[in-house]
Amino acid sequence: MKSSPKSNHKKRSTLIVLFITLFSFFLIIPSGFAHGRLVPPKPLCPIQKKGDFAIHMDVFPHSKLSDLEKCGTVYCHEVPVVGDMTLVFDLFSVQNVLNHTPVRIEIYEEPLHRITTSIPPTVYANGIAKIPVTFSHPGRYKIIVHVPKSASEELLNKVESITQEQLAQDIDFVFPLAIGMQKYTLGWVASWGMGLLLLTFIVGFLLYDERSFLVKWRMKKMAEDEEAE
Repeated sequence: MKSSPKSNHKKRSTLIVLFITLFSFFLIIPSGFAHGRLVPPKPLCPIQKKGDFAIHMDVFPHSKLSDLEKCGTVYCHEVPVVGDMTLVFDLFSVQNVLNHTPVRIEIYEEPLHRITTSIPPTVYANGIAKIPVTFSHPGRYKIIVHVPKSASEELLNKVESITQEQLAQDIDFVFPLAIGMQKYTLGWVASWGMGLLLLTFIVGFLLYDERSFLVKWRMKKMAEDEEAE
């Protein structure tokens, strides 16, 4: 039964809308995911908590602090590329003690446990430490944020949860970081997945539409065969 021109036009319009929608997703997904997640309004990287202190780390693939607002990708413990980056630490503490406590940050290359970067004790008044670093080659690293025991001592007479064990030693927050070692990221998978979905849609469109060039080509070949007979 032959479809009416109106029905064919409606069907074609619907398929075009679906095609544009899928193509838009194909363009948006790679830039948004990149490493495996879109940049959320709230941090998805885990927050380490020790006693009355907590620290959260994000890794941005930019060395210039002015570029951070333009950056659409944030990493936690695995960065698929090497080069200039910025480590951003959010320092949380009871009564904002860490906002006026000198904090030391060190980066070790594993398994040699060799220090590659050492930031001397520094006060981060706004509770955010932005550390530009350069990772020149792939490898596994360990980042240590050192909180001196003076921070706990300051809270001794203010917070009941502080224990003598916390006062006896400094507190180290350890963040493992793999650089340039992840072969396939979720963004890569999402990009190719959307590409395959788009390809499947196109092939389905060509096979489904009776007015497509594939069907016309088959009908032409059949007509030529009949004439030849």
